[in-house]
Order: sequence, then C-alpha cells, then structure tokens
Amino acid sequence: MQERALILSHHSAISFWMGADDALGNAPKETAIAPVIAPMREFPVCFELATKLLDNPAQLHLLTNIKGNARLTGRIAYHYQAVAEPAASYRKIESGLYVCAPWLSLIQIAQKFSVVRTAEVAMNLCGIYVMHKGELPQRTHRIATIGLLKNQILAHGTGPGCKRALRALSLISADSRSPMETKNMLVICLPYRYGGFGLMYPKMNHKILPGRAKGLVGQGEFYGDLCWADAKVIIEYNGSAYHTDTAKEERRKRDLETLGWRVFTVYYETLVDVHAFEKLALEIGRAIGHRDRRPDDWMEKHLALRKELGIGRRFRQGNFA
Repeated sequence: MQERALILSHHSAISFWMGADDALGNAPKETAIAPVIAPMREFPVCFELATKLLDNPAQLHLLTNIKGNARLTGRIAYHYQAVAEPAASYRKIESGLYVCAPWLSLIQIAQKFSVVRTAEVAMNLCGIYVMHKGELPQRTHRIATIGLLKNQILAHGTGPGCKRALRALSLISADSRSPMETKNMLVICLPYRYGGFGLMYPKMNHKILPGRAKGLVGQGEFYGDLCWADAKVIIEYNGSAYHTDTAKEERRKRDLETLGWRVFTVYYETLVDVHAFEKLALEIGRAIGHRDRRPDDWMEKHLALRKELGIGRRFRQGNFA
C-alpha cells in the first residue's frame, strides 16, 4: 500500500544528502513502493523534523502533485510534479517523510541552475565528506558515484534538467573532500568556454604509497587533493577546515617531494586572488604538460565563473571587484 508523505526535493533534498551518512544514523532507506505526495498540513510533525534535519533553512522545498499549489515564495517552496516517479526515485527518512534520490535531486537542481552550478552540486554529491554541524567528517558510505548518477539519469529519460545534469557530470571528478576542493578543481579544470584553465582532470584524494622509500618518509601512505599521477604533480588546498598544523603540512610536503612528487599549495588567499591564482594555474599547467590556449574573451568568462562559484574576484590591490 502506498504511503502518503511529505517529499523533500530540489535544494532541500540536496542539503539533506550532503548531511546524511550511515555513521550519523540519518541515512534514509530504499523503498519498494513509491509514496503518494501529501500536503504539509497532513504531517506537521514531519515538517518540523525536516526543518530540524536541515538546520532550520530559510525555505523548505517540497513536492506537490497539484499544479495550482506550486509556489516558490514564503516559508515553503512547493514544486509541481506532474508524473509519479518510480519507487527508486525516493528514499524513506521515516513514516510520513521521504526525500528525492540523489539523481532525481540533481535533475531538479539542473532545471534551476547553470551547468557550472549543477556541476558543483554533482561534484559535492560524489564527494567523500559530510556537511555536519559546521564540520566536514569523511563519509563512511558514498551518496553516489558519477557513473551511477549518469546511469540513473539516462534511465529516467529526457525530461527537463536531464541534459544539463548529464553535461555537468561530464565536467567533474569524484572524491572531493571539501566544498573548497570542489571549487578549486572546477576553476583549474573546467574548459575555457566556462572560464576554467582547461587542465586535464585529476584524480582527487588519490592514495600514494611510498613503496621501497617507506623508510625515508614519515608515514605509510599519502593522499593528494588533486593528483596527476603520470606527471607526479599534486595540488594541495590549504584551507582552515583541515590544514591547521603548518609544521605537519610542511613535513608532508617534504615527504612527497622525497618520493619524487611536485607539490603545489593553493591557499585560500591565492584562490580568491585573480592574478595570483592565474600565475599558479599556468605554472601547474606547464608541470603537467598543458599548453595554454585561452581565447581573447577568456578573462570575462573566468570572472563570471568565479562569481558563480562564490570565490570572489580579488585583485592585487586587495579590493574585490
């Protein structure tokens, strides 16, 4: 028998998935029978639970199957869904409360966002961290992989948002360990037409083993934030969320250099400085064999990309444009 329920969608579904993990005890269960969309007034307790799970958002996004109820203003944003989705489209949080599956949530976001913003969301869904109470612990269970999301979207059909979601998935790498690592990778690797530097895509948080040189370094394994293994080049993002021990980071960098790796460190201050980051990106490109062929209108697109990703456009003078 189908259960009537509130169904979190769009931004609320994405926010839920970014904070869900087995270790936190809040990972939802798959369901064999799709729920029936119900209005909020039927489940006020579930509405309060959803608000609490999402840390009291300014707006809660829910599905509605009544076209006249669709509205995007006020405390609740109702999104009209004309066709009932299969059971695999939803996950059950608890009785009376469901959430759209990651792949469906990505399609919904793609209907509202640009390709770049959709790519950022997709990359974070395929990341290995949880956004939980201001911290970023590592996941015990992945939300999704790029391949799984692609397959599920292709199976879904060619409705609104599908094409853009698939395009976004072709522009990302998996296994980011923080939102800033995601932004860093996108700026470095997105094609010129999106304002990126067009570098070949790296492996993220790639495991590096010292092998026979184990006795020369201080630990048995390393992980490179952005790693080009063939060129033995690593980018490390040094942000306050993780890298607070400067001496430890310096030892780690020396160890990797001992193993033959070239390590570039991107500080937050570098990332938000247009000229400083451009200089560093070009140096990294040369290190991995990339030829800089940016078109004349590239800087305009680059500044637009920075605005979309919310990383500022600070110039040498220290002012934001």
